[in-house]
Amino acid sequence: MKEELAALQLGYLGQELRSRQQSAWHGVLHTVKEVEPCLHEIDEALSLLSRRMNDYQRAQVVEVWERVVARHNGACRHLAQVWMDLFAQVGEDPEEARRRLADCIVSDETMEAWKTWQEEDWREVHYLLQGIVAFDEKCGPWFDIGDHLGDVVFQLLDSRLAVPLSPQQWDYLYAGVDRLPLRVQRRLGVFFPQGYNDAHHLARQLAGTFHGICNLLAGEDHGLDAVRKWDGTNLVYRNRREMLRVTRNSVIVPVLDELERQKWPEKPVALPPGVKGDVKQAIYNFNRQYQVVSLSLAASQVGWRP
Repeated sequence: MKEELAALQLGYLGQELRSRQQSAWHGVLHTVKEVEPCLHEIDEALSLLSRRMNDYQRAQVVEVWERVVARHNGACRHLAQVWMDLFAQVGEDPEEARRRLADCIVSDETMEAWKTWQEEDWREVHYLLQGIVAFDEKCGPWFDIGDHLGDVVFQLLDSRLAVPLSPQQWDYLYAGVDRLPLRVQRRLGVFFPQGYNDAHHLARQLAGTFHGICNLLAGEDHGLDAVRKWDGTNLVYRNRREMLRVTRNSVIVPVLDELERQKWPEKPVALPPGVKGDVKQAIYNFNRQYQVVSLSLAASQVGWRP
């Protein structure tokens, strides 16, 4: 699951980069954040996806990264100059300087130019990351999960989004999750918050959602949606193999054949026609003897679970 983890991280880190860029325009110099640490983390995630990148994209990463750093540092220098000019005007009265700063942010043409350039830089980064993973069937949903989580988290932390979230905003948060297999959706669902006290509390919980999913993917080598494989003799799951000590006329064999034929679906499957014998007892004995999968029988339908 390393590529999926990298895609998830890229989506989230792209939104963190935007928040770091915008920190130059909050008007408080000591809260301005550097962009280099975030870009370094993006580089590390991209290293896991290097086989998906073409030469043009690799060259773009170097060029765009340098521009992002240069323009962010330039914006920070300009903000510092604005503060110094304001202090000179108001006799170094910090409260009066802070009051005037809001007007400067709106009216200063040079400051507005820096903001525009930084927005252009972020969009170029976002388009570049999207081009690498977002439209891929395997990695695309994971990129969207990280992207949407990061978008909401940093909007909440930067006071650009208020609570309670609307149903449409919750749908936006779950959009990537909803594109994954049901068994994966169930495993991810436990990481999403069920309630919150305020915007900051929700932001922290959703940041925890991101880190929880990262940890889940980091420890998963065979795929969250991996299913069993039955070849007529062996049951295989995530590199575990159990050889069934049964004969071809065993009651359990046609049951497993049917599950394999239907690719182990989420919903129970009907017993194959013509099955003879005590299916309930056969399933009971199977569950006692083997650990790779657990079967269940209800109303002539067989279900399975890990």
